[in-house]
Amino acid sequence: MSQEFLGHEKIVDAIDEAYEDFIAKGFAFTVHEYADNHDAVRITWHMVPAGGGPVAAVGTEYTILDKDGLIRIDDQFMVVDPAE
Repeated sequence: MSQEFLGHEKIVDAIDEAYEDFIAKGFAFTVHEYADNHDAVRITWHMVPAGGGPVAAVGTEYTILDKDGLIRIDDQFMVVDPAE
């Protein structure tokens, strides 16, 4: 499912929702890989139980920044879906 969040308020809402769905339920996120090139950033992350345990999900973020360093586009791709 694809969702679009435009503006600060919608982005804050999305962060709050992700917090409730994952962090409040005992998960943590770690950066597995990071790369940048000019105005683009790629981060691969792992979601793991905060107390330790196997990786529950893996995802990759592709972010494009504008000339002021603000986020212009941020796309997330799930590699391993925790629902599967």
